Amino acid sequence: MDTKDLLSITGSLTTILQFLAGIPICRDIWRKGSTDGISGLPFLAGVLGCSLWFRYSLILQDQTMCLVNLIGLILQVCYVLIYLLYPSTQKATFHRQLGTILAILFGVIYYCSIEPKVDIAKFRLGVICCLTTLFFCASPLASLRDVIRMKNTAPLPFPLILLTALVTGQWYLYGVCIGDSVVQKQ
Repeated sequence: MDTKDLLSITGSLTTILQFLAGIPICRDIWRKGSTDGISGLPFLAGVLGCSLWFRYSLILQDQTMCLVNLIGLILQVCYVLIYLLYPSTQKATFHRQLGTILAILFGVIYYCSIEPKVDIAKFRLGVICCLTTLFFCASPLASLRDVIRMKNTAPLPFPLILLTALVTGQWYLYGVCIGDSVVQKQ
């Protein structure tokens, strides 16, 4: 087994573990019977990121990235649906965020489908994917205002934050192995 295969397996597993970090958050929502005090932004960022990286991996024809991001997309959509099922005082904000994410997603996918030069579409989509990953990594900090106000770190999704750091390092190394600077920069 070469380094690329090893990183493909370990990167996939830790990324899927990262995607599963939404389960405890959803369990907390279920127990509370409400989404109050819990930001849905990480789930929306996950939907956007997985969708765009899935599209990028199709251009690359990279089966590992396709599978991981498809699994992630399915999980993130499930988390968003759970978030939508429970009442919240922040529901209007969440709906605006959802609309914005969907508009960005469909706009980018449409652009990729009409861009005649695949290399240009790949480069531009790659830049957008990197920005989306940055957004995804920073999205747990959406609760930071509540953390400071309440002087309580409970709203921060620590499993998601920890796994994000590990996953980023593994995909950087995978990007080195496949020679793709966009994957390295995510």
